Order: sequence, then C-alpha cells, then structure tokens
Amino acid sequence: MSGLQREQEPPAAEHEDEHIRRLRSAGDATYRHLVEGVLDYAIFLLTPAGHVATWNAGAQRIKGYAAADIIGKHFSIFYTPADVAAGWPQKELTLAHERGRVEDEGWRVRQDGSTFWANVVITAIYGSDSEFLGFAKVTRDLSDRRRMAALQDEGRRMTEFIAMLSHELRNPLSPIMNVLAIMAREPQSPRSQWCLDVAAKQVRHINRLVEDLLDVSRVTTGKVRLTMERVDLVDVVKEAVEGMRPTLDERGHALTVDWPSEPLWMQGDRTRLIQLVSNLLNNSVKFTTPPGHIELRLRQQGHEACLSVSDNGIGMEPDTLQRAFEPFSQAESRYSRGESGLGLGLALVRSIAQHHGGSAQAFSDGLGQGAVVSVRFPLLVEGAGAIRSTSRSSDSPEQGGELTSRRLLIVDDNIDAADSLAILLRALGHQVATAHDGLRALELIREQVPDVVLLDIGMPMLSGLEVAREVRSDPSLAGVRLVAVSGYGQPLDKLAASSAGFDDHLVKPVDVQEVLHALRPAAPHGHR
Repeated sequence: MSGLQREQEPPAAEHEDEHIRRLRSAGDATYRHLVEGVLDYAIFLLTPAGHVATWNAGAQRIKGYAAADIIGKHFSIFYTPADVAAGWPQKELTLAHERGRVEDEGWRVRQDGSTFWANVVITAIYGSDSEFLGFAKVTRDLSDRRRMAALQDEGRRMTEFIAMLSHELRNPLSPIMNVLAIMAREPQSPRSQWCLDVAAKQVRHINRLVEDLLDVSRVTTGKVRLTMERVDLVDVVKEAVEGMRPTLDERGHALTVDWPSEPLWMQGDRTRLIQLVSNLLNNSVKFTTPPGHIELRLRQQGHEACLSVSDNGIGMEPDTLQRAFEPFSQAESRYSRGESGLGLGLALVRSIAQHHGGSAQAFSDGLGQGAVVSVRFPLLVEGAGAIRSTSRSSDSPEQGGELTSRRLLIVDDNIDAADSLAILLRALGHQVATAHDGLRALELIREQVPDVVLLDIGMPMLSGLEVAREVRSDPSLAGVRLVAVSGYGQPLDKLAASSAGFDDHLVKPVDVQEVLHALRPAAPHGHR
C-alpha cells in the first residue's frame, strides 16, 4: 500500500464516529417505533405546559383515547375531578421540573369515564444545550395488582375475624359443657337424662361448626400445620368409622364397610386424615333421608389408595357437583333445607387430600340418585419409612388408674366458666380455688403454690401469658404445672403459650377427660 493511499483513508476514530452517527440516526427511528408499539405501558410526551405531544399504542389501550382525540389536550384530563380541583396535575409537573423525576400512584380516568389504579412516572426532558423541552410520562395500569392486594387483605381480615368469632363462641360454650358434665354425674329421671343428652349433643355440634370455620380458614390459606408420619390408612379409616358410629346409629343409617385385611401405608397426618374420613361419612349422613344406606370402600389401586363413600341420599345436580368442594357450598334442594351446617365439610376433605398429595372427586346421577365422594392418596413404596414403635391408646386418665387429689387453681374472667369447672373438679375429689383476673391469680399462686393452674389467656389487668412468664421467672414456683384453657386455639396461639411457659394448651370448650389428662404430673421447670 502506497503512502498516498494511506493519506486518503480517514482516521480510525473518524470512521468510528460516522458509524455511531449512522446508528444513532437509525436508532432514533427504531426507538420511536418501539415506544409507539408498546402495549403494556402508556408512554407519551408532554409540552412544558402539560399538553399531550405524542401518543403510543399502550396509551390508547390503557386510557382509551386515539391519538387524534388526545394530542394537544392538557394531561389533567386523565385525573379525577378531586385531584384536578386540588391542583395535583400541575404540582406533579412542578415537582418533576424541580427534581427531574416524580413517581405517583392513584386513580386515573379513562375516556369512557371509568377509573383505574395507575403507577405514573413523569421525567423532565432537556435538550443537548440543557434547554428544558417538556416531560416524558409513563403510566402502568396496576388495577389487577391492587385488586389482588385487596383480596389478600380481605382474606387476612376474614381470618382474624373468624379467629375472634371462634373465641367469643367458645367462651359461653365452656360453662355450658361444665354444667352438663356436673349434672351427668348425678341421678336423673329418664326425661331429664334425655334433655341432658340433647343439650350435650347440640353443644358438641356448635363446637364442631366453630372448628370447621377455623379449619377451612387455615387449610385453604395454607396455614395448617401437618404432623406427617407413616400411618396405616386402614387403621385410620377404622378409627374414624368407630367415632362416627353413634351419629350413624342415631340417624338410623346402615353402614357397610369394605377395607383390605393388610395395612395400606402412607405418609400423613393421622388427626387430619381421621377428620377427612369423618367428614365424608358425615356428609352422607346429612344428605341421606333416614333410614338410609351408606357404603365405605377402601382399595389399593397401583401405588394409590382409593377411599370412597357412597349413599342413597338426595344426590347432586351437575351445577352442585361443580362446586361441591367449594367453601360454604351446599346443595340447594328442598330436601336439604332443614339440614344444618356451613357447607365446609367437603371443602376440608379436598384441602386435606391435596395437602397429602391426593385428590377428591364427587359423582352423582342427579337428584334422588345418591352420591359418591372419592379420595385418592399416594401410598408409600414397600419398606419406606419406619413403623411406629408406639401404639395409640384411647385410655383416659381415669381408665389408667386413679388420679390422686391435686391442689388446683382455676383462673378465668368468665366467672360462670371458672365456677362451673371448679364444682366439677371438686366433685372428682380435687382441692380447687378460683380467681377471675391475672393479678389475683398471681397472688394465689405465690400464696398457695398449687399443683396445677388452669389459666385463661385473655384476661383483664394481667393476661395469662404475663402470669405464666411471672411464674416461670420464680424458681420457687418451678413445680407448678401451667395449663392454658383458652378460646384461642390457633397454632400461633399455642406457640405463644408454650413460649410463655405453659405445659399444655386446652381449647374451650374442654371435655372433662381432657382436663383430667392435663392434670397429670410433669417434670419441674428448673431447666427453663
């Protein structure tokens, strides 16, 4: 290459600058086309005074205006009358000019007058000579996100309401159950005994409704805690059937059962699985006109267990089948109007099944044709897991031997609940004192040093949690057993009680056998 040719070639830096200029020129056009085609964001320019200068496809989709209808108009047209009256559009421009950028969320107005929740960013634009040219405005429609947040907040508030409602319902149930237990220990005429049985049954029913409310809230929001272990599904089903026998007999239904002679091992929460089976049976009991026939079948199908409950009850129409597992859903039939319940039984069945990796389905040929509800669970492969070394026992403290007389203190601001439980436990041979607030409870604990304190959580002056912390901080009271007896029974409530120093947690209304079981001696708390 000659020296003349080298002199005629442009320097490398100038050659690169030319490429950059060409790319910028092409890029400006490409960038404009890109912005104009964006659909998810409204992107447009405003003059320094706030008039619309450009308009992209996303702006038309979100705000409803065509470019010809909006360019040249003041951007305050997108704001609500209240915001316009407050001068907010002009304030946003002023802030963006002063700070370079402003971001805001609020209601904006479409061309048709409807509103949407928007995230807005306004940025001041300057030329190469630092001349102020106007503003760039980017708007996102966050209505769906806001609705989702509102639904989550509503769900949280509903959960809190259900928890509070259950607490308020449980408090009056507790003294009623205590009084019924006291009367049951005394001789009754046949008519009085019948009255007692009816009252006790209805109290248990109300308590079950409260538990269903709490369960459906916990399970459907994923807040339920499962204690997973290797369980025999056959054994689980048998236990659930035995628990439902009195209800089946009372309604006059015939139950046919068919299950394998060999165990079906799965990983599951035994308590929740028993609840599932009980709900399946209870659903058939409620929607079968007595005397009816109910059939329970448990079979292994490959690596799954199939549990089905069928009946010759009122059946379900197609639309009812579609929503059978939805919370608060019940068959709308003249045959079932008299049935009580909240429509939560099958919702819990499906949720519990899904938490175990299973599924639930309902079948019916129509009204008057009965129904079948089936659940499938994955089974453990042969040899997986460890067999439980301990067997379950339903023996109560009284069945396991005589419980020696103990010095007890019952603390509850519900005077009827405290006094009725005291009468019942005195009748069982225990020495019982009562207190109705936390301060008095603490005084009596220090004076009497009882063996066991049955302590309510929510009380005036000093809560049960505060009383427990005071007791556990005193070494001289290390031998006192603390049992929470409260209407608050959510997992977090039990965790808070345990952290405060409680040894056990009973949820109102309590059964006398539960109380006696909680009175058992325990190791002192000197290690705390």
